[in-house]
Amino acid sequence: LVAGGVLSWFVFIPLLATLVPADVVAAQLVKLGYLANLQTAGGPGSWDPASHNFSDWSTAIYRAYVRQIGAGAVAAGGFITLFKTIPTIISSFKGSLGAINKTGNNQNMVVPRTERDLNIKIVGFGSIALILLMTILPQVPGEGILSKLVLGILVVLFGAFFVTVSSRIVGLIGSSNNPISGMTIAT
Repeated sequence: LVAGGVLSWFVFIPLLATLVPADVVAAQLVKLGYLANLQTAGGPGSWDPASHNFSDWSTAIYRAYVRQIGAGAVAAGGFITLFKTIPTIISSFKGSLGAINKTGNNQNMVVPRTERDLNIKIVGFGSIALILLMTILPQVPGEGILSKLVLGILVVLFGAFFVTVSSRIVGLIGSSNNPISGMTIAT
Protein backbone atom coordinates (compact mmCIF):
# COMPACT_ATOMS: atom_id res chain seq x y z
CA LEU A 1 0.00 0.00 0.00
CA VAL A 2 2.79 2.40 0.84
CA ALA A 3 4.66 1.63 -2.38
CA GLY A 4 1.51 2.24 -4.42
CA GLY A 5 0.92 5.57 -2.70
CA VAL A 6 4.50 6.68 -3.25
CA LEU A 7 4.37 5.60 -6.89
CA SER A 8 1.05 7.38 -7.38
CA TRP A 9 1.85 10.69 -5.74
CA PHE A 10 5.53 11.01 -6.66
CA VAL A 11 5.57 9.44 -10.14
CA PHE A 12 2.15 9.14 -11.79
CA ILE A 13 0.62 12.47 -10.74
CA PRO A 14 3.68 14.61 -11.67
CA LEU A 15 4.07 12.68 -14.93
CA LEU A 16 0.41 13.07 -15.88
CA ALA A 17 0.45 16.75 -14.83
CA THR A 18 3.29 17.27 -17.29
CA LEU A 19 1.89 15.27 -20.19
CA VAL A 20 -1.91 15.65 -20.02
CA PRO A 21 -3.59 19.03 -20.70
CA ALA A 22 -6.14 20.36 -18.21
CA ASP A 23 -8.99 20.13 -20.76
CA VAL A 24 -8.34 16.40 -21.22
CA VAL A 25 -8.35 15.84 -17.44
CA ALA A 26 -11.60 17.81 -17.19
CA ALA A 27 -13.15 15.76 -20.01
CA GLN A 28 -12.16 12.57 -18.16
CA LEU A 29 -13.79 13.90 -14.98
CA VAL A 30 -16.97 14.59 -16.97
CA LYS A 31 -16.95 10.99 -18.27
CA LEU A 32 -16.54 9.69 -14.72
CA GLY A 33 -19.37 11.89 -13.45
CA TYR A 34 -17.30 14.18 -11.24
CA LEU A 35 -18.08 17.25 -13.38
CA ALA A 36 -21.44 18.07 -14.94
CA ASN A 37 -19.83 19.49 -18.09
CA LEU A 38 -16.80 21.52 -19.15
CA GLN A 39 -18.64 24.82 -18.68
CA THR A 40 -19.44 24.16 -15.00
CA ALA A 41 -16.98 25.17 -12.28
CA GLY A 42 -16.12 22.91 -9.36
CA GLY A 43 -15.55 19.20 -9.02
CA PRO A 44 -12.37 17.55 -7.78
CA GLY A 45 -9.49 19.95 -8.14
CA SER A 46 -11.86 22.93 -8.56
CA TRP A 47 -12.17 23.23 -12.35
CA ASP A 48 -12.32 26.82 -13.62
CA PRO A 49 -14.01 26.92 -17.04
CA ALA A 50 -12.87 30.50 -17.69
CA SER A 51 -9.14 29.78 -17.41
CA HIS A 52 -9.41 26.09 -18.39
CA ASN A 53 -7.33 25.09 -15.39
CA PHE A 54 -7.58 23.46 -11.97
CA SER A 55 -6.71 25.09 -8.68
CA ASP A 56 -5.65 21.67 -7.32
CA TRP A 57 -4.04 19.65 -10.09
CA SER A 58 -3.10 16.68 -7.94
CA THR A 59 -6.67 15.99 -6.80
CA ALA A 60 -8.02 16.31 -10.33
CA ILE A 61 -5.43 13.91 -11.76
CA TYR A 62 -5.88 11.52 -8.85
CA ARG A 63 -9.64 11.30 -9.45
CA ALA A 64 -9.36 11.22 -13.24
CA TYR A 65 -6.57 8.65 -13.67
CA VAL A 66 -4.63 7.42 -10.65
CA ARG A 67 -7.62 5.95 -8.84
CA GLN A 68 -8.43 3.79 -11.86
CA ILE A 69 -4.80 2.68 -12.14
CA GLY A 70 -4.87 1.56 -8.50
CA ALA A 71 -8.17 -0.29 -8.91
CA GLY A 72 -6.77 -2.02 -11.98
CA ALA A 73 -3.65 -3.08 -10.11
CA VAL A 74 -5.71 -4.54 -7.27
CA ALA A 75 -8.00 -6.31 -9.76
CA ALA A 76 -4.98 -7.69 -11.62
CA GLY A 77 -3.60 -9.05 -8.34
CA GLY A 78 -6.89 -10.78 -7.68
CA PHE A 79 -7.08 -12.35 -11.13
CA ILE A 80 -3.42 -13.45 -11.07
CA THR A 81 -4.06 -15.16 -7.75
CA LEU A 82 -7.21 -16.75 -9.18
CA PHE A 83 -5.26 -18.19 -12.11
CA LYS A 84 -2.63 -19.55 -9.73
CA THR A 85 -5.34 -21.27 -7.66
CA ILE A 86 -7.12 -22.96 -10.58
CA PRO A 87 -5.32 -26.30 -9.91
CA THR A 88 -6.39 -26.08 -6.26
CA ILE A 89 -9.97 -25.30 -7.29
CA ILE A 90 -10.06 -28.30 -9.64
CA SER A 91 -8.59 -30.71 -7.08
CA SER A 92 -10.97 -29.46 -4.37
CA PHE A 93 -13.94 -29.86 -6.67
CA LYS A 94 -12.85 -33.39 -7.62
CA GLY A 95 -12.43 -34.24 -3.94
CA SER A 96 -15.88 -32.90 -3.12
CA LEU A 97 -17.47 -34.87 -5.94
CA GLY A 98 -15.56 -37.96 -4.83
CA ALA A 99 -16.95 -37.51 -1.32
CA ILE A 100 -20.50 -37.64 -2.72
CA ASN A 101 -19.85 -41.02 -4.34
CA LYS A 102 -18.44 -42.55 -1.15
CA THR A 103 -21.18 -44.39 0.68
CA GLY A 104 -19.56 -44.57 4.08
CA ASN A 105 -16.36 -46.52 3.48
CA ASN A 106 -14.47 -44.41 6.03
CA GLN A 107 -17.09 -44.01 8.75
CA ASN A 108 -14.76 -45.41 11.42
CA MET A 109 -12.01 -42.91 10.60
CA VAL A 110 -11.92 -39.90 12.96
CA VAL A 111 -11.26 -36.61 11.15
CA PRO A 112 -10.25 -33.56 13.20
CA ARG A 113 -12.84 -30.79 13.25
CA THR A 114 -10.48 -28.39 11.47
CA GLU A 115 -10.06 -30.83 8.58
CA ARG A 116 -13.76 -31.43 7.90
CA ASP A 117 -15.39 -29.78 4.90
CA LEU A 118 -18.97 -28.67 4.58
CA ASN A 119 -20.94 -31.31 2.72
CA ILE A 120 -21.04 -30.49 -1.01
CA LYS A 121 -24.77 -31.29 -1.07
CA ILE A 122 -25.42 -28.52 1.44
CA VAL A 123 -23.30 -26.13 -0.61
CA GLY A 124 -25.21 -27.09 -3.77
CA PHE A 125 -28.63 -26.67 -2.16
CA GLY A 126 -27.59 -23.34 -0.65
CA SER A 127 -26.30 -22.10 -3.99
CA ILE A 128 -29.51 -23.10 -5.76
CA ALA A 129 -31.57 -21.45 -3.02
CA LEU A 130 -29.55 -18.24 -3.40
CA ILE A 131 -30.01 -18.24 -7.18
CA LEU A 132 -33.77 -18.79 -6.85
CA LEU A 133 -34.07 -16.13 -4.16
CA MET A 134 -32.23 -13.60 -6.30
CA THR A 135 -34.50 -14.50 -9.22
CA ILE A 136 -37.74 -13.74 -7.37
CA LEU A 137 -36.76 -10.77 -5.20
CA PRO A 138 -37.93 -7.43 -6.64
CA GLN A 139 -34.95 -5.56 -5.12
CA VAL A 140 -32.46 -7.40 -7.33
CA PRO A 141 -31.63 -5.35 -10.44
CA GLY A 142 -32.81 -6.71 -13.75
CA GLU A 143 -35.67 -6.32 -16.20
CA GLY A 144 -37.06 -9.83 -16.12
CA ILE A 145 -36.74 -13.22 -14.53
CA LEU A 146 -34.16 -14.39 -17.06
CA SER A 147 -31.79 -11.48 -16.37
CA LYS A 148 -32.18 -11.98 -12.61
CA LEU A 149 -31.52 -15.70 -13.02
CA VAL A 150 -28.32 -14.99 -14.95
CA LEU A 151 -27.30 -12.46 -12.29
CA GLY A 152 -27.88 -15.02 -9.53
CA ILE A 153 -25.80 -17.64 -11.35
CA LEU A 154 -22.98 -15.14 -11.85
CA VAL A 155 -23.06 -14.12 -8.17
CA VAL A 156 -22.70 -17.75 -7.09
CA LEU A 157 -19.99 -18.46 -9.67
CA PHE A 158 -17.90 -15.37 -8.88
CA GLY A 159 -18.51 -15.86 -5.17
CA ALA A 160 -16.96 -19.32 -5.38
CA PHE A 161 -13.88 -17.89 -7.08
CA PHE A 162 -13.65 -14.98 -4.61
CA VAL A 163 -13.79 -17.34 -1.65
CA THR A 164 -11.06 -19.50 -3.16
CA VAL A 165 -8.72 -16.57 -3.72
CA SER A 166 -9.50 -15.00 -0.37
CA SER A 167 -8.92 -18.26 1.49
CA ARG A 168 -5.61 -18.80 -0.26
CA ILE A 169 -4.41 -15.27 0.56
CA VAL A 170 -5.46 -15.58 4.20
CA GLY A 171 -3.60 -18.88 4.38
CA LEU A 172 -0.45 -17.48 2.79
CA ILE A 173 -0.01 -14.03 4.30
CA GLY A 174 -2.86 -13.37 6.68
CA SER A 175 -5.92 -11.22 6.12
CA SER A 176 -4.08 -8.04 5.14
CA ASN A 177 -3.47 -7.07 1.51
CA ASN A 178 -6.33 -9.25 0.30
CA PRO A 179 -6.99 -8.72 -3.44
CA ILE A 180 -10.60 -9.84 -3.15
CA SER A 181 -11.74 -6.22 -3.17
CA GLY A 182 -10.04 -5.78 -6.53
CA MET A 183 -11.85 -8.77 -7.95
CA THR A 184 -15.12 -7.37 -6.66
CA ILE A 185 -14.40 -4.02 -8.31
CA ALA A 186 -13.57 -5.79 -11.55
CA THR A 187 -16.95 -7.46 -11.70
